[in-house]
Amino acid sequence: MAILRLVLPRRWLWRAAALICAGFLLIDISFTHRLLVDALETGELAGLLEQAPAAPGTMLLVREDDREYRALGRFFPFYEISFLVNQGQTGIPRLALSNREVMDPATDTYATAPVPAVVDKLVSLCEANRSHPQFGFGGFVSNGQVEAISLVANRKPPGLFATLGQALHLNGAAGTKSAPLIRIEQTSAPAPIATSCVSPCCR
Repeated sequence: MAILRLVLPRRWLWRAAALICAGFLLIDISFTHRLLVDALETGELAGLLEQAPAAPGTMLLVREDDREYRALGRFFPFYEISFLVNQGQTGIPRLALSNREVMDPATDTYATAPVPAVVDKLVSLCEANRSHPQFGFGGFVSNGQVEAISLVANRKPPGLFATLGQALHLNGAAGTKSAPLIRIEQTSAPAPIATSCVSPCCR
């Protein structure tokens, strides 16, 4: 306000202050909307993964083709996506990696298939973190298979009021069940890991 008083006539001061406040309010609403959409989609994804889990000990490349649902350009770090693919499961865990964490040297873009760079990354993550359960795949033992799945948006992200309605519905409020936000597609069937490594991480 002190700066506004210095640069603006008094009659324009309240208008400028109101515009600035409105701008920050819009930014705050937009940010909250994006976070809610991200949270709703993540919750739905967890349910889909729990209904159709990969085989225990499988390494997974997860293609994030649903980027419009991710808040602030974020992606699923390996520990978050590994936690999601193992949620509700027992026995040997699975190890998952977002394609946004590894580049395919052949195309110089994010990997879209379990190329050697992806396998190397998965193996290195396993070797470094399988003894740390906080990363979501503690005690992982590879079954020798790697596969790729893709997260695909079924529709555009819902608007602010629709998002609030879905969030309230999830918390017990009455409402009509909406169409699924995303679906999971298998883009690469389980295949043997192409590596000479022999260990719990890549046998």
